[in-house]
Amino acid sequence: MSHSRNFRIILVSILAGCISGAVLLTLNLVVMQPLINQFADIELGNPQMSGVLDEDQFNSFMQGIFAWQVAGPFFIGPACGAIFGLLYVYLQRYGLDLKREVAIIAGITWLGLYAV
Repeated sequence: MSHSRNFRIILVSILAGCISGAVLLTLNLVVMQPLINQFADIELGNPQMSGVLDEDQFNSFMQGIFAWQVAGPFFIGPACGAIFGLLYVYLQRYGLDLKREVAIIAGITWLGLYAV
């Protein structure tokens, strides 16, 4: 395999990761953000928490959650795409059949992203 083909495969994988990161960001903002806002309203409106809860600290915590909801997909998407592309290029050297190659890529990607 030529180096330009390998580079294109990795580049397309990273681009696919960017697109999946954008989809994840959209889902976070459309689905999760309203639920987190409901949680914040419940916690702030709870009379038992009125003396215990420091609102500045709570607001800081909520801003941190929002920041990770926005920034997280931009890191995770391209990283997943890069890992997938690099593994694909690396495994092409061994000439494995497609089912075995996909199983190895999925296993290594899962291990790298979730187990570690």
